[in-house]
This record gives sequence, C-alpha cells and structure tokens, in this order.
Amino acid sequence: MTSNYLIGHAAERAAKAELERQGFLVYKAVHTRFQHEDIFRLFDLIAINKHKVRLVQVKAGGLTNFTRNAIKSFEVPENVSKELWKKNKFKRKNKWTIECW
Repeated sequence: MTSNYLIGHAAERAAKAELERQGFLVYKAVHTRFQHEDIFRLFDLIAINKHKVRLVQVKAGGLTNFTRNAIKSFEVPENVSKELWKKNKFKRKNKWTIECW
C-alpha cells in the first residue's frame, strides 16, 4: 500500500516536471516524512520565468476550505499568481484541475 506522503510527493514531482516543461525554473519546498517546510507555509512550488512568478500548492488528495481561503487571501504583486493544482487520479489528458487567483 502506498502512503499519503508518497502519493503527495509524486504529485509534487509531476507538477514540477510540468512547469519545467512549460519553461519555468522551479524551486520545490523541502519536505521530509516528518517535517514540511512549505513556502510561506502555503505553497509547495515557486515557478519563475522572464515574465511571471507562480506560487503553487499541489494536492493529490483532499482539500480543505481553510487551505483554499488561506491561498486566496495571501497578497502578492500583480505579476505573481497563486495556484492550486489538484491531481486528477484517473484522467490522462487533463491530469490537473488548476485554480488561479
């Protein structure tokens, strides 16, 4: 049986690879099995290119309203997007449901 930690870690790696494929330089927050160091305590990835910065929270499982509201209320400059990437388990073409603010 696969643990939630491993499922989440795999989703983060997949999201990082997708952003790199789109031409972004990506920093992934350091996560260990017992300690999480999320960026600003909200985001798993920061993706940067010449024109944009993307702060990304990756979810492979459940999502709480608290998390969604915390991301929405986090203030950022105009060229920075806050994104919530939810992994779609059984879809091959649209692997992600993405919400942006």
